[in-house]
Amino acid sequence: MSSTVRTLGWLLILLATAALGWELYALAETGNFQLSSLGELWHDLHPESLGVVQGTLEGHVSTTLWDGLLAPLLLRDAVLVFALPGLLLASLPGLVEAINRMGEPEMA
Repeated sequence: MSSTVRTLGWLLILLATAALGWELYALAETGNFQLSSLGELWHDLHPESLGVVQGTLEGHVSTTLWDGLLAPLLLRDAVLVFALPGLLLASLPGLVEAINRMGEPEMA
């Protein structure tokens, strides 16, 4: 379980690195550095899938899921959307182990 959590964290960190690379590429092209929102990045990479996901969620799952969770998330900086949970998940198993060790009595 902990290796799965750690792997997911590193995958998110890899996505954050790729998003940052996208921003650095844009900087080299335009001379302007500005972090793109997750929605802008997704639209730049594959606009059709963004519309399909929105339509599918609103039509078949829940408009609340789109309006309450995903739409606000798409307005946030892509690098941060991936990096913050990635760092948390990558470090979480080590933090849990450290907390567990603190609670164990010392053997003499």
